[in-house]
Amino acid sequence: MVKNFVCFFCLTLFFTPAFCFANTPDLTGLWRTYDLQGHARSIVRFYGVNGEFRAEVIKDLTNNSNPPPVIIVYGLKAKGSEWVDGKIIDTDSGNTYNCSIVLSEDGKVMHLHAYEGLPIFGKTIDWERELITPNNN
Repeated sequence: MVKNFVCFFCLTLFFTPAFCFANTPDLTGLWRTYDLQGHARSIVRFYGVNGEFRAEVIKDLTNNSNPPPVIIVYGLKAKGSEWVDGKIIDTDSGNTYNCSIVLSEDGKVMHLHAYEGLPIFGKTIDWERELITPNNN
């Protein structure tokens, strides 16, 4: 009886993490950003560095240019199926806001929530995964 319980307990510990995180979409890659009016603004690249996620603008879609990479999101930390405790820079005003991210189940849409103070007073913008390289646009 005790032997069966120990085997069950060990198997549960071994397989549970794989099931919990097997279907978590990946944040890294290219994303098409939109402003609050729904106009495409840029292509950004999300990547991980030292346990945090960052994003940099690699293509400006408003004037079809490739500016020097500028980091606009930083400090995001994975927490289950979301990314939290990040900062985002508004490239128009230069203001910095808190942000968190949740991806759609299929990983094709990013729900980025930016806010000052309490999250309830913020706004959520949907960005779409970019499936082609920005040089082919």
